[in-house]
Amino acid sequence: MDTFWTIFISALTTLIGAAFGGWATYRTANPKREFRFTVVKNNSLLNTNNEDPELTVRRGNDDLRKPRIIDLHFEYRGKKPITAESFHTGAPITVNLGAQVKHVISSTVGPTTAMAPELVINGEELEIRPSLWASGQQVEVSLLVDGDAGEIQISSPLTDAAARPIVPESEAALRAKDKKNTRLLVGALFTAMTVGMFVALVVRQELMAERAEHKETRLDFVEACQILNKENVQNQNARDRLCGIAIR
Repeated sequence: MDTFWTIFISALTTLIGAAFGGWATYRTANPKREFRFTVVKNNSLLNTNNEDPELTVRRGNDDLRKPRIIDLHFEYRGKKPITAESFHTGAPITVNLGAQVKHVISSTVGPTTAMAPELVINGEELEIRPSLWASGQQVEVSLLVDGDAGEIQISSPLTDAAARPIVPESEAALRAKDKKNTRLLVGALFTAMTVGMFVALVVRQELMAERAEHKETRLDFVEACQILNKENVQNQNARDRLCGIAIR
């Protein structure tokens, strides 16, 4: 039995480890609470090879020497909503665009029942003031900026959701990633099932061994009882006790 329990505990530990590994892999690929940020487009309004100093873009009284259109996509993924209290010390989420922000061309929110966050232009930064973000809420912002295409960075004061920049991927790449995550999860479940079947087989073999041992012991008592009856042993009580065990 010591060998059986050693094998059983070892198999059970492997089963738990496989299940936990599958869960961890899945959760890594699909975190619980994330504030996602994607640069969808960052295009110049002028030909990059244009050197005509007289060719400019004007908005109001501003001459834009290097006008660009930048489209941003924000998405919150999590079961619980983000509230204004989730913004540490009331600081806003800031996106540094590396160029002077001139105008918010458009801003859309989805789903339609979600509250639109307050957007504020502050030099080269776009600020998202503390507000309520529902689960699955998405915001798309199109901006007019003046400057070169530099690195766009996000700074988040959120205390219970990680800000994660997302590199736009093709639909094929997204499908491939989903398939990979599915294969990992299925593999972990298959491993867990295999270990479970192994444990069940070991338990069955141990039970069969115990039954065989019990049967052999019973046969020994039967033989002893037959011998006592044959020899006509005088101790009736001892014979009755031994034969009673053999009958059971």
